[in-house]
Amino acid sequence: MPTSPFHIRRAIPTDLPAVYRFELAYIQEIEPQAEPRWRSATAALLRQWTENLPRMFIAERQGQAAGHCFWQAEGGTATLASLYVAPAWRRQGLGAALLAQFEQDAAAQGFAHLALGVYHGNPAQRTYERAGYQPAHSDGTYDYYEKRADAEKRE
Repeated sequence: MPTSPFHIRRAIPTDLPAVYRFELAYIQEIEPQAEPRWRSATAALLRQWTENLPRMFIAERQGQAAGHCFWQAEGGTATLASLYVAPAWRRQGLGAALLAQFEQDAAAQGFAHLALGVYHGNPAQRTYERAGYQPAHSDGTYDYYEKRADAEKRE
């Protein structure tokens, strides 16, 4: 695998302002109708981010935050809660690299079942499908995908 120009590391509390900016940018770009509801839930979002900080990753390029992802443990399932790549860094494999980081971290923590939800029509759906995620169901707004973690990735 070629060397990535990105460095992916576990997030720390001082990364939360960048996570906020990324999450807001996502809402404004993909789900603008949800922005008022999103802004009114800031306290709950901050709680979600801090509770999941051990499962959050920041991608950097040239010392600048370029994207992030985090996941949540929900029973026996590792659920990707968010994955975002800043527009300047898209189409360079960073989304796939962050997705792989989620999968590796979840497998290392013993999770064999992976899941995610994606806003219907979000271009990221192609990345998830290429990575082997299978459609599970849809509620008309979000499409939900599942995947069994690769047993070879578990150590």
